[in-house]
Amino acid sequence: MPFESALRIGLEQSRYVNVLPDLKVRDTITRMQRDPDETEIDRKVGSEVAIRDGARALILPTIAEIGGRVRITAELVDPQTQTTVYSETADGIGKESILPSLDAINSRLRVRLGEALATVSSESLPLEKVATSNLDALRLYSMAIKAQAVGDIVQANIQLRSALRLDPGFGTARIELATNLLPLGERQEVSEQLHLALASADRLTARHTLYAEALLADFSSPRLAVEKWQALTTAYPDMFRAQEPTRISSGSTPMISSGRSMSPGAIFPSRTRTPELATTCWGHCCWEPRISRAQLSNSARRKNLVRKCKT
Repeated sequence: MPFESALRIGLEQSRYVNVLPDLKVRDTITRMQRDPDETEIDRKVGSEVAIRDGARALILPTIAEIGGRVRITAELVDPQTQTTVYSETADGIGKESILPSLDAINSRLRVRLGEALATVSSESLPLEKVATSNLDALRLYSMAIKAQAVGDIVQANIQLRSALRLDPGFGTARIELATNLLPLGERQEVSEQLHLALASADRLTARHTLYAEALLADFSSPRLAVEKWQALTTAYPDMFRAQEPTRISSGSTPMISSGRSMSPGAIFPSRTRTPELATTCWGHCCWEPRISRAQLSNSARRKNLVRKCKT
């Protein structure tokens, strides 16, 4: 049995910890723009994986031969500081001593992990699961998502732009920024951000790629846009932005209700403020190229001004 596997099995019996599955670790390393088959999980890489996935601590095992004896050490590392806060060591003679030494270390770890974890930083909320090799850029992106969730789009955009300065190829951040800028009428920058994001499509999920393509289609072809949004809702029925596209183009400025990135009151179609319009357009893509905001604000004319596109 491999050294790491034996340690993992022993730790999984602890009532104090949940061990990250190996597949999840590999997925995180992939999002770090590394090859999981070629990447060694050392103190630095392991700490970053722990931070990205919200793991409280990293257990770093080592094996070495010292003076004819085999020494096995397991360090409990605080991923925020990469410092060792606790360690266990067991010595033996020859290869046949490895498994008994591991058993001894596991037994001691299972007893003391609860106490040891109390000394580890509690800043262990998981970061957003998107692809970027820059941990600071990921932190900023995650902060931006939280800001968007409470309607602070100005702060979110500042953090997204800061993330992009650290990682210009951070396509998901560009899509988020474009989504936030769209209701503000920044059509040129929205288009630029989306094209730059799609230029790094190898760093985007299929979901984000299709979402960006659907947004771009709104600028050029209503028919293509319908096809893209239908494809998105079919492939990802759980995607809120795709499921609530009460989509309206007003003149040359598209107005899109795009889920969590919307600032309160920033865009016209709102289910709480305009229930008639929401009922008319729910689940459909709607266009009326020459409707002005003043016209839309006249509730008596809404049903006549908005026409549904067949899905």
